[in-house]
Amino acid sequence: MQEKDVIQQEYVHRNSRSALELFDMICGNEGAEAAHHFMFYMTGTEWKQRFEALIEILRNRYRNVDHLTRVKMLEFLTLLAIGLKSYLIHLRLVDIIGVDEIERSYLKVWNLLLESESADKDAANQLCSQLIASNAKQFEAEGISAASAESEAAILVGNKPSQYVRRVSKKITSSNFYQYSIEQKSSREKTILGNDYGEFLQYTMWLGYSFQTTNPPLIKMIWDLDRPYWSNRLLEVVAEMERSGEKLDVEKTCSLAAMIVVEKACRLLRDWFLLSEGKEGYVCFQVNPIHNGNSDAMVSEAIFVYETLSKRLKGVPNVSFKLPGTRAGLLAARVLSQKGYSLTITLNFTTFQAVEFGKVFKESKALTSYVVVMNGRLAYPVRDELATLGQNSVPNASWFAGVEVTRHIFQKFYSSEQDGGLGLDREKVKILNASLRVYGEEIPDISEIWGTPLITIFPNVRRAYDMKKRTVPVDSVVHQTEVSVMEDLKKSELFRQAWYVPQDDESFKPDKVLTLTEKDDAAVLEWLPIQQTLGQFITEYQKLRDIIEGVLATK
Repeated sequence: MQEKDVIQQEYVHRNSRSALELFDMICGNEGAEAAHHFMFYMTGTEWKQRFEALIEILRNRYRNVDHLTRVKMLEFLTLLAIGLKSYLIHLRLVDIIGVDEIERSYLKVWNLLLESESADKDAANQLCSQLIASNAKQFEAEGISAASAESEAAILVGNKPSQYVRRVSKKITSSNFYQYSIEQKSSREKTILGNDYGEFLQYTMWLGYSFQTTNPPLIKMIWDLDRPYWSNRLLEVVAEMERSGEKLDVEKTCSLAAMIVVEKACRLLRDWFLLSEGKEGYVCFQVNPIHNGNSDAMVSEAIFVYETLSKRLKGVPNVSFKLPGTRAGLLAARVLSQKGYSLTITLNFTTFQAVEFGKVFKESKALTSYVVVMNGRLAYPVRDELATLGQNSVPNASWFAGVEVTRHIFQKFYSSEQDGGLGLDREKVKILNASLRVYGEEIPDISEIWGTPLITIFPNVRRAYDMKKRTVPVDSVVHQTEVSVMEDLKKSELFRQAWYVPQDDESFKPDKVLTLTEKDDAAVLEWLPIQQTLGQFITEYQKLRDIIEGVLATK
């Protein structure tokens, strides 16, 4: 059976969930997924019937369940109410039942929430405490101090779940990203939004995000947010797999430590993945960065994680494997892409890397794959090089280093073969812009590349971009970079190496042209942006490994 057929089959199966099954999900810590059911499934008649049936079950059972179950029911009502005010209704619900019916349904949820929080103030207070704690962590990730984050979270949540619904709904609909998602939802040239973090995915989904990336630093960061939770979760998975006969060494267990973070996000994005028939809704899993030169090890790890997630998700995993943009990564990509695995090429800063992986992905059997451009991780080394040379005559020209490389790759990827491009399908092979940075009030890593297939945004960058209302130029990725900026960037050997491939303007040819051939293996790994980024990935992976060894010692 083809992957698409398997995905469609799972969608049909999930569509048939009864109101009682949804209630069981709510009681079993799957309240977010139960709320998503009303955004992603059912025809108009089915939707109304199931909605009314579930509301009635919740109303009738609330007083007869224990305290913890009441908290879960309140949480579900809170999530559903926010969802009905979020971008998620525009995926299909507006077309299925219309805005008037959505508003009537929202009011029913809202009134039941008011009734329920009044009936058990202790349950409402406990949920508010949980919401304050999770929002405070989110605000810290956005760059706010711990004290300010706690204060801001307390103000947002208030002292009732109903207050939180009103306030967070207003915050969502005020976001530039929400507005962009609404305006571009039907455009084939839209930029898909992704969360460049391992947590706080639900909030970004309300804004219109349908992708999440992870890497070793992010996995370590998420483990540090709640180490007891992740340690217990890992031990549960390890015990389950060992009971089934799986032999696990430390390295495989480290893969599982990252996988459980990825799996949590996969489950939250699962319905989006199924609805889009595998075009959206992916979560990245990065292979062990220590194996950046070992294609066999990369392939083995990807197969292990893919097969494990297939069993756990009971279907085609909505995971995209991050491979390094090295020659070994290219060899691994050739193998895995023919298996139909979605891949994401990281440690990628250059046109020469992107073009080689683009050629591989053109023949891939995967539904979609991604080639990363790490904007900020290129811009800063270029800035430092220009400063050392005393050649930065245009203020902040380096901010456009990643932007211009993106524009160049965009042209190479999506122009027809007759026009010198690869003629790639942007739904099958997507440029993914990551490592976006806040250089100042204007954020060119976002504003200058709208129209690129996908951008993943770190929480602090999202917050900075939403500090003021912005006009979005939907096709800025095809704009020309100013000549004066290009002339300054041209003075940087790093930029020229990132931008140039043969047949390009010879004035941009670097002193040392890099390739993904065997002769340049060492030079590519020593190239400053790759060296710095890979070094950080390996360091954070080693730190996580130390944590995992400590967790395993408690078995």
